[in-house]
Amino acid sequence: MEKLFGTDGIRGEVGKYPLTQEAVFAIGKTLGKWLKQIHPQEKKLKVILGKDTRESGDELEAALLAGVMQEKIEAVRLGTCPTPTVAYLTILLKAQLGIAISASHNPGSDNGIKFFGHDGYKLFPEAEKLIEGIFSKSYANSTPTKSANQVFADELDYFPAYLEFVKKSLNGQSLKGLKIVLDCAYGSFSEVAPRVFRALGAEVIVLHNEPDGTNINVNCGTLYPQLMSKAILEHKAALGIAFDGDGDRVIAGDENGVILDGDQIMAILGKYLLEEQRLPGKLIISTQMSNIGFEILLQQMGIRLIRTEVGDKYVLQEMLKQHAVLGGEQSGHIIILGRSTTGDGLIAALELIKVMLKRKKRLSALNADFEKFPQILVNVRVKQKKPFSHIPGLEEALECCQTELGKKGRILLRYSGTEKLARIMIEGKTQTQVKDMADSLAVIIRNDIGEDR
Repeated sequence: MEKLFGTDGIRGEVGKYPLTQEAVFAIGKTLGKWLKQIHPQEKKLKVILGKDTRESGDELEAALLAGVMQEKIEAVRLGTCPTPTVAYLTILLKAQLGIAISASHNPGSDNGIKFFGHDGYKLFPEAEKLIEGIFSKSYANSTPTKSANQVFADELDYFPAYLEFVKKSLNGQSLKGLKIVLDCAYGSFSEVAPRVFRALGAEVIVLHNEPDGTNINVNCGTLYPQLMSKAILEHKAALGIAFDGDGDRVIAGDENGVILDGDQIMAILGKYLLEEQRLPGKLIISTQMSNIGFEILLQQMGIRLIRTEVGDKYVLQEMLKQHAVLGGEQSGHIIILGRSTTGDGLIAALELIKVMLKRKKRLSALNADFEKFPQILVNVRVKQKKPFSHIPGLEEALECCQTELGKKGRILLRYSGTEKLARIMIEGKTQTQVKDMADSLAVIIRNDIGEDR
């Protein structure tokens, strides 16, 4: 049986293992059994469950809940709900497990399941291994109950509680007079984010907030922030905020339409926290994907950068280990411990706006010192995730490229944890140099294990 968990929970194409009705029902039963094992003293166990706007969310929710409830676990339904909101409500409602049905930034044909423990943190690898062990036994003996025969509780109206939670970022300060473009990616924040910003007094221009079940992440949001950038200029807005499908990522745009990724947002937040003496250890945690320019800028400010594997759960693990309060990924996952237990695009956006208001500076001025090194990311769709060392000619080519790049360049090869993709990231002196290198490495990989070979 294939491994259940990838980089971020369980993810795949709906209708194929592990996102068949049978497998998802078995996952639900597995979670119930697992909760009983790790909370043996609890007489009443509770699970809360939210989902993004994909049309497959309803059927996966029904199968998952049927499995959970067969184990006599209480289930609270949140309906369409951003993933970070699930994490917060897990703590607020004193649930033992929070579940978000979402494939994040993936296409609408995909879906997935993310998990949060009673403390609001994503499950760590040790828990995932235990769940997979139980699942391997449960799957063979599970017969899903038809969802039509299931009776589930009404959806909980979580917005008032979440609004009060996010408002704390601004300490009562109003956003009146601030014009903001919001790109909701046809995802979980389509209704929530505009309501929050309007409640805080901002003038809001909303893009991509009419999900139809299939358009999530399509040419919008954090993956395609160009439309947000264009709207900033058209409406003369102070800034723009783009979310991904489930709301755990954020990408910003300044008043000139210049796009700021997760590295740049973390640099601004890190400098502010350092000046406020609220950056323990003068430390930020990020991943191998963060730009060299980010690391150089932090060094100049006297801030250390520790890199982890790609994946926000690895960032979180290192943050807890190092007692750091700020970490994240270039892709827009920003974790601010003390404000959230996971990447929350809305919280990160409000914290960024707070810095603008406190320092009385435009976003472009706050980002002025960041010099981004040319970077390229090339994806190669593959048939199998073969060790890179086993691909003929790849190691020799890598050595040649690294020699040419010298100390002011990096190469990172890795496989996606959620898709059958080989990812090639290169940073160097010029865009032409890194593109040529990435293309040459992509050809070698494609010729050996490429899906279209």
